[in-house]
Amino acid sequence: MYLSADELEQYASIEITDTEEARNRISKAEEMIDTYVGAQNKFLNYPIYGRPDSATISSLTLRSLDQNKYYDDFFALCEIEITNGTGQGQRLTITHSTKAGVLTLLDNWLSIPDTTSFYQISQLGKFPRVEDVIFYTAQSPSAYNKYIPEQVKRAVAAQLEYMIQMGDNLFKSDKPDMTSESIADYSYSKKTSGGFKSLIAPKAREFLRPFLNRTGEIVV
Repeated sequence: MYLSADELEQYASIEITDTEEARNRISKAEEMIDTYVGAQNKFLNYPIYGRPDSATISSLTLRSLDQNKYYDDFFALCEIEITNGTGQGQRLTITHSTKAGVLTLLDNWLSIPDTTSFYQISQLGKFPRVEDVIFYTAQSPSAYNKYIPEQVKRAVAAQLEYMIQMGDNLFKSDKPDMTSESIADYSYSKKTSGGFKSLIAPKAREFLRPFLNRTGEIVV
């Protein structure tokens, strides 16, 4: 997640009374922002697969790990999904990881994985990019420092505020003058004359200018 519920209250005129609902709406706004900015050189381009050695209610320890590559917090801000075995279908956000392969999770498992489980670690979002990650070798242990650009956080907040202001009907597909489209697992409808850009908050587009130009190409 690019934006926490606390940050949403800080950046937008929104009072949160239901954290789970806020997370769901933030996720929808993030998906729209990701689609708008187009292709990015994200930090973890390819999924990593394996089986866990052990797990607790809010952590998982990887069985096999390249000790010369995956230093502390290499997997931070990524998602882990159990693709088979015990706990299949669960997907959680990784908040911290160690070189030894211990992953700390944002939420608890509903069903704790075990040695029969198979996992997939991937970066679903387009941020952080490679340039948003710093590898510190002058400290012990060496660690990765990842961050979501401030403009992206503010763009997500602006987009969510815009979605609330415009109303959910804009993002439904039951209007005869609308054309249905999908972003990941989120479906919406848009007026045929406005294009996808019309669904992005003007304020969000301003924040995202450093990440793309008019043709959607990346500005380095």
